[in-house]
Amino acid sequence: MGKQLNKSNKTDDTVEVWDLPLRLFHWALVTLVISAIVSANMSIEYMDYHLYIGYGILTLLIFRLFWGIIGSDYAKFGSFIYSPTTVFSYAKALFSSSERRYVGHNPMGSLMVFMMLLVLLTQAVSGLFSSDDIFTEGPLAASVSGSISSWFTSVHHTNIIVLISAIVLHICASMGYWFFKKENLVAPMIHGKKDKKGAEDIIQHAKPKPIWLAVISLLFSASVVFYVVGLG
Repeated sequence: MGKQLNKSNKTDDTVEVWDLPLRLFHWALVTLVISAIVSANMSIEYMDYHLYIGYGILTLLIFRLFWGIIGSDYAKFGSFIYSPTTVFSYAKALFSSSERRYVGHNPMGSLMVFMMLLVLLTQAVSGLFSSDDIFTEGPLAASVSGSISSWFTSVHHTNIIVLISAIVLHICASMGYWFFKKENLVAPMIHGKKDKKGAEDIIQHAKPKPIWLAVISLLFSASVVFYVVGLG
């Protein structure tokens, strides 16, 4: 009886923050981004794979934009848009005892999310118009002038440095929270749950959206990419 009571109390102290579609999106995106970076640095025979991986990344990003509007409560962009004052206050108290705790994206984490989405979208979209003028070109490179394609190619090559820097910053921030603040940010992205005690952003009666809605959103996102690629 005592064990059952303790188990119940433990359950009451947790809340599902990251729903299954968001978790699958996260790890699929991690896998595809790593694959894209690796394939881009291999021989020319792998560039076709690089293009297909890019289409997959763009599909996931479009899905995330939809899910940020119609998805579960903690996945919605509106749940982690903070004022500059809130962000500054959180950053100022980051390593003090007065720091506020969030179960969703905290004010600094929200900046990282939006920055990563912007950088990844820039990389994916610029790749559609890029060309090396020899072997490989994006599906939309021929639909624009050579100068515009060259500009997109330059953006694609330069932005990868920004992307890798953002990834390193994201990893370092996660490790910092783990080692210095004793908060594991990786595990909740696997099982979806966080301890809700003392959190500022608890959403009462938060419920995950049905899986079928995520499936439809993903299929629609893939259809958009298929259509855009077909325009070339």
